[in-house]
Amino acid sequence: MKQWNTIFQEQGKVFTEIQEDMPRVVELLKQRKAHKILDFGCGSGRHLVYLAKNDFEVYGFDIAEEGMKIAQEWLKKENLSANFKVGSIYGKLQSCCAKNLCSN
Repeated sequence: MKQWNTIFQEQGKVFTEIQEDMPRVVELLKQRKAHKILDFGCGSGRHLVYLAKNDFEVYGFDIAEEGMKIAQEWLKKENLSANFKVGSIYGKLQSCCAKNLCSN
């Protein structure tokens, strides 16, 4: 999305703090033995970084390529990794994500 690309180009990491409920989400995911997490609208990566630090295999999906570049740099700086896909959730989500990002 053009406006988010512009925002990320001008401001860099727009969001840096995780949402306050993320520690509880991680706790629930671990209780359910989840391993792979898909973050729709990952932006500049605040939750990708947090989830990767908590030993999840993370996948970022966002329409803003500039945000994902920032996320990749942030992950690299933290010595973490994630898989990325640029696209719109309003497009062919099932074919591009469900098969390519979330398959076992």
